[in-house]
Amino acid sequence: MVYQVYRMIDGDTLESISKYCNCTSDDLIRLNGINEDEFISDSYIVIPKNNGLYSTYIVKKGDTLYDISNQYGVDLNVLHAINGLDDGDIIYPNQDLLVPNNVSMYLTKDGDTLFEVASSLKYDVDDFIMNNKNLILEADQVVVSNIKRD
Repeated sequence: MVYQVYRMIDGDTLESISKYCNCTSDDLIRLNGINEDEFISDSYIVIPKNNGLYSTYIVKKGDTLYDISNQYGVDLNVLHAINGLDDGDIIYPNQDLLVPNNVSMYLTKDGDTLFEVASSLKYDVDDFIMNNKNLILEADQVVVSNIKRD
Protein backbone atom coordinates (compact mmCIF):
# COMPACT_ATOMS: atom_id res chain seq x y z
CA MET A 1 0.00 0.00 0.00
CA VAL A 2 1.16 3.53 -0.70
CA TYR A 3 0.67 5.90 2.23
CA GLN A 4 0.85 9.58 3.01
CA VAL A 5 0.85 11.64 6.19
CA TYR A 6 -2.33 13.66 6.74
CA ARG A 7 -2.78 16.53 9.21
CA MET A 8 -6.25 16.52 10.71
CA ILE A 9 -8.09 19.84 10.75
CA ASP A 10 -11.14 21.12 12.61
CA GLY A 11 -14.24 19.31 11.40
CA ASP A 12 -12.41 16.17 10.25
CA THR A 13 -14.05 12.94 11.28
CA LEU A 14 -13.06 9.35 10.72
CA GLU A 15 -15.93 9.13 8.27
CA SER A 16 -14.89 12.21 6.26
CA ILE A 17 -11.25 11.13 6.12
CA SER A 18 -12.17 7.57 5.12
CA LYS A 19 -14.32 8.96 2.26
CA TYR A 20 -11.41 11.20 1.21
CA CYS A 21 -8.96 8.29 1.00
CA ASN A 22 -11.48 5.66 -0.15
CA CYS A 23 -11.09 3.34 2.83
CA THR A 24 -13.08 2.47 5.95
CA SER A 25 -12.89 3.97 9.43
CA ASP A 26 -11.70 0.57 10.64
CA ASP A 27 -8.86 0.71 8.08
CA LEU A 28 -7.72 4.05 9.53
CA ILE A 29 -7.91 2.79 13.12
CA ARG A 30 -5.96 -0.37 12.24
CA LEU A 31 -3.41 1.52 10.13
CA ASN A 32 -2.67 4.07 12.85
CA GLY A 33 -2.96 1.74 15.84
CA ILE A 34 -5.02 4.23 17.83
CA ASN A 35 -8.56 4.46 19.18
CA GLU A 36 -11.32 6.45 17.50
CA ASP A 37 -11.18 9.18 20.19
CA GLU A 38 -7.48 9.78 19.45
CA PHE A 39 -8.21 11.17 15.98
CA ILE A 40 -8.21 14.87 16.89
CA SER A 41 -7.56 18.18 15.13
CA ASP A 42 -3.88 19.07 14.53
CA SER A 43 -2.78 15.46 14.91
CA TYR A 44 -0.96 13.66 12.11
CA ILE A 45 -2.17 10.31 10.86
CA VAL A 46 -1.21 7.95 8.08
CA ILE A 47 -3.76 7.42 5.32
CA PRO A 48 -3.73 5.28 2.17
CA LYS A 49 -2.84 7.20 -0.95
CA ASN A 50 -4.83 5.90 -3.88
CA ASN A 51 -3.09 6.36 -7.21
CA GLY A 52 -5.69 4.25 -9.00
CA LEU A 53 -3.25 1.46 -9.86
CA TYR A 54 -3.94 -0.63 -6.78
CA SER A 55 -6.66 -1.76 -4.42
CA THR A 56 -6.16 -3.20 -0.97
CA TYR A 57 -6.87 -6.84 -0.29
CA ILE A 58 -7.17 -7.88 3.36
CA VAL A 59 -5.74 -11.34 3.89
CA LYS A 60 -8.17 -13.91 5.29
CA LYS A 61 -7.33 -17.02 7.28
CA GLY A 62 -6.17 -19.74 4.88
CA ASP A 63 -5.20 -17.34 2.05
CA THR A 64 -1.96 -17.92 0.18
CA LEU A 65 -0.16 -15.52 -2.11
CA TYR A 66 -0.57 -18.08 -4.87
CA ASP A 67 -4.36 -18.10 -4.43
CA ILE A 68 -4.53 -14.30 -4.28
CA SER A 69 -2.38 -13.96 -7.43
CA ASN A 70 -4.74 -16.34 -9.26
CA GLN A 71 -7.83 -14.57 -7.95
CA TYR A 72 -6.60 -11.20 -9.27
CA GLY A 73 -4.86 -12.53 -12.38
CA VAL A 74 -1.48 -11.15 -11.39
CA ASP A 75 1.85 -12.93 -11.64
CA LEU A 76 2.99 -14.22 -8.25
CA ASN A 77 6.41 -12.50 -8.62
CA VAL A 78 4.69 -9.17 -9.34
CA LEU A 79 2.49 -9.61 -6.26
CA HIS A 80 5.63 -10.19 -4.19
CA ALA A 81 7.35 -7.12 -5.68
CA ILE A 82 4.51 -4.61 -5.23
CA ASN A 83 4.08 -5.68 -1.61
CA GLY A 84 7.77 -5.75 -0.69
CA LEU A 85 7.67 -9.48 -0.04
CA ASP A 86 10.34 -12.07 -0.69
CA ASP A 87 9.70 -15.61 -1.88
CA GLY A 88 8.86 -17.65 1.19
CA ASP A 89 7.52 -14.71 3.24
CA ILE A 90 4.44 -15.58 5.25
CA ILE A 91 1.23 -13.56 5.06
CA TYR A 92 -1.14 -13.22 8.00
CA PRO A 93 -4.89 -12.69 8.44
CA ASN A 94 -5.83 -8.97 8.41
CA GLN A 95 -2.63 -8.05 6.58
CA ASP A 96 -3.13 -5.47 3.80
CA LEU A 97 -1.82 -6.42 0.36
CA LEU A 98 -1.80 -4.36 -2.81
CA VAL A 99 -3.49 -5.90 -5.83
CA PRO A 100 -3.54 -4.28 -9.29
CA ASN A 101 -6.65 -2.43 -10.51
CA ASN A 102 -7.35 -3.30 -14.14
CA VAL A 103 -3.73 -2.87 -15.21
CA SER A 104 -1.17 -5.33 -16.47
CA MET A 105 2.16 -5.55 -14.69
CA TYR A 106 5.41 -7.26 -15.56
CA LEU A 107 8.45 -7.82 -13.35
CA THR A 108 11.58 -7.38 -15.41
CA LYS A 109 14.40 -9.88 -15.38
CA ASP A 110 18.07 -9.34 -16.08
CA GLY A 111 18.53 -9.16 -19.86
CA ASP A 112 14.91 -8.31 -20.74
CA THR A 113 14.38 -6.29 -23.89
CA LEU A 114 11.64 -3.78 -24.63
CA PHE A 115 10.20 -6.25 -27.12
CA GLU A 116 9.95 -8.99 -24.46
CA VAL A 117 8.33 -6.66 -21.95
CA ALA A 118 5.87 -5.25 -24.53
CA SER A 119 5.00 -8.75 -25.73
CA SER A 120 4.42 -9.97 -22.19
CA LEU A 121 2.03 -7.06 -21.60
CA LYS A 122 0.34 -7.83 -24.96
CA TYR A 123 1.30 -4.36 -26.11
CA ASP A 124 2.33 -3.34 -29.61
CA VAL A 125 6.09 -2.79 -29.31
CA ASP A 126 6.01 0.51 -31.26
CA ASP A 127 3.21 1.88 -29.04
CA PHE A 128 5.04 0.63 -25.96
CA ILE A 129 8.24 2.43 -26.97
CA MET A 130 6.28 5.59 -27.86
CA ASN A 131 4.63 5.61 -24.40
CA ASN A 132 7.82 4.74 -22.50
CA LYS A 133 10.53 6.86 -24.09
CA ASN A 134 12.60 7.08 -20.90
CA LEU A 135 12.21 3.50 -19.73
CA ILE A 136 15.49 1.91 -18.70
CA LEU A 137 15.14 -1.80 -18.07
CA GLU A 138 16.70 -3.09 -14.89
CA ALA A 139 16.12 -6.39 -13.11
CA ASP A 140 13.25 -6.55 -10.57
CA GLN A 141 11.49 -3.45 -11.88
CA VAL A 142 7.70 -3.48 -12.18
CA VAL A 143 6.48 -2.18 -15.54
CA VAL A 144 2.81 -1.16 -15.69
CA SER A 145 0.58 -1.04 -18.73
CA ASN A 146 -2.29 1.37 -18.16
CA ILE A 147 -4.75 -0.99 -19.81
CA LYS A 148 -5.38 -4.57 -18.78
CA ARG A 149 -4.93 -6.76 -21.84
CA ASP A 150 -6.53 -10.21 -22.08
